[in-house]
Amino acid sequence: MNHLSICSRWRNILQILSNCFTCDGHAISVQQAFINKTALQCGICIPGHVMQCVSLIEKKPNPSDEEIRASADSVYCRCTGYVKIMDAYREAAALLKKAGKA
Repeated sequence: MNHLSICSRWRNILQILSNCFTCDGHAISVQQAFINKTALQCGICIPGHVMQCVSLIEKKPNPSDEEIRASADSVYCRCTGYVKIMDAYREAAALLKKAGKA
């Protein structure tokens, strides 16, 4: 992997993180969706899921269940069977759509 490829990947990661920690980004709605759907247990995986959900919704504002599962499966959760987490992804997409952000 060359230097430009690495820089490009980090730029994408930093953009997602920036969206997660600013009020202009989607993460506020995504975090609220996780709260609304009680998709929180030990909390270790939640930051990863929030970033993954933000990234998915930026690419696919109305993701299918298959796309949500593929996205959620990339973040390991040792507490749940992903049911509430997938509900939170759906809720986040709905909240962002309702707010006109997706």
